Amino acid sequence: MTSSIVTSSKTGNTRAVAAAIAAALPAGACVYHGAPAEAALGADVIFAGFWTDKGSCAQEMAEFLAKCGGKRVALFGTAGFGGDADYFSMLLDNVKKL
Repeated sequence: MTSSIVTSSKTGNTRAVAAAIAAALPAGACVYHGAPAEAALGADVIFAGFWTDKGSCAQEMAEFLAKCGGKRVALFGTAGFGGDADYFSMLLDNVKKL
């Protein structure tokens, strides 16, 4: 099974999480690792990571996720504020809609 790790990171925190995911994958499984791009769509599973921007993900990630219809996508995100489980659930729900 192949995977892509796609990140939109403003401060580097999301990139750090993406690096940990990459390190945990079997050797050779990751066929793409970087910013949102068409090349990432060829993988069986897409790990999509984003920074929080006004209660959702950044526009570049929103545009990429719109192209992921029918794909297996695992979302992960970072937020430099909050701490409330309801807030994080709201963020995830907003991104899932994309």
